[in-house]
Amino acid sequence: MGLKPGKTKNKYVVEMIHSGLKKSKKALMENDDSSIIDGLRDIKQCDIANYGSAFTYANEMGEREVAAWLKKTLEEEIRTIEKLAKIILSFKINNLHHIESTMSIN
Repeated sequence: MGLKPGKTKNKYVVEMIHSGLKKSKKALMENDDSSIIDGLRDIKQCDIANYGSAFTYANEMGEREVAAWLKKTLEEEIRTIEKLAKIILSFKINNLHHIESTMSIN
């Protein structure tokens, strides 16, 4: 495959990290828990991209032990993203119930 790992930054990954940090910072100022978690989810997606690339390189270079560790870590990161998505959904459902109960009182 002729892989040559380098030190080039992936613009997409850098932008996702900046976006996640901006979302989290704004959400902290607004005390918005679901947006804080959403910002963290953006950052975790970058971790997944990085571990996926590292896994591919290790696998192609015949580093089976390293590739196995990276695959396990990648799977853990994916589970974390899934958990964050469930938490965000839970916050949104709770907010919706709060809004509905407020509307029915008036």
